[in-house]
Amino acid sequence: NRTHALAAAALLTALENAYIGAHMFAGFGQHDATPRFAPSFSVRIDQDIRGAGGGFVAGFSRQFGPWVAGLETTFSWTSIDGKASMPITGFGMGGPDTVHTKSDINWIATGVGRLGYAQGGIL
Repeated sequence: NRTHALAAAALLTALENAYIGAHMFAGFGQHDATPRFAPSFSVRIDQDIRGAGGGFVAGFSRQFGPWVAGLETTFSWTSIDGKASMPITGFGMGGPDTVHTKSDINWIATGVGRLGYAQGGIL
């Protein structure tokens, strides 16, 4: 029937503009950890973080005249982490001690909208 044919054509058009894939990446940066020991005492420890990750990407693009719009989502598992230590003394803590911090990024998810203008073969 005509309704089913139109629905099938719309689905095929949508699938032609959809994509799914996998990705890998490396990540690095810095995290400022601020452990708080008491209401009036905290320290700031700079922590280098680094690692790698990978996951899946899926999206959809559609062209309306010269305009192109799309949505994309990603999900990634990561091994990005960092550790730091800082010796502290005094402050009523009873002698020298060391503060240890650790940061972990276990996963990252994103959702992105896109809008562009296509002119000829160039977007």
